[in-house]
Amino acid sequence: MPVLKAICASVEVGITANDLDGLDRLQLGHLEKEFGISKITHATNIINLWLQGSSFEATPYFLKKKNNEARWEEMLELLHSKMANTGVGVIEITLTTSGKISRDVGGQTLSHEFEKDRMRVSIIHHLSEATDFVSTNKLCELMESKNNKSILKTIPAINSALEVLHLPQPLIETKRGTGHRINPAYHLIVLKDR
Repeated sequence: MPVLKAICASVEVGITANDLDGLDRLQLGHLEKEFGISKITHATNIINLWLQGSSFEATPYFLKKKNNEARWEEMLELLHSKMANTGVGVIEITLTTSGKISRDVGGQTLSHEFEKDRMRVSIIHHLSEATDFVSTNKLCELMESKNNKSILKTIPAINSALEVLHLPQPLIETKRGTGHRINPAYHLIVLKDR
């Protein structure tokens, strides 16, 4: 799993920092020093299985487009969804009890402070403790709120505020008629303030 996460992070950093869609392949050789060729080969074999039927393929040294119209963001979304199905979020995000949420991308820490809005922090905490979708009514009950509308307005506001973390998908996923959950692409770690 660490090699798969490193490959995804490498692609994500490249997409965030540069316009890579003009490239037909992305190199993975820079990961060899850290993980060794056998682990990279194993990880790219798994990725290649996940990419079957898509516009991409993987080798131990490259991720390749099968056609020039394909976009690297599509491949990244596909990998995130496959890894989320393994039950382990790909992207680690930390949240302190005081409301600082952060994420490391390519050695840089991106963060946002929710300290002045306890409702937002509380919603994220409650959703992080749930194992599945939480209905708006249940979330309202957990929050001891009398107003569903405030919950329904706050969730998009949370996702909007977290755009500074350059998340490929919103942190909170909403499914009409089902409820809300932390997107399974993310591994949310709640830290106590020191």
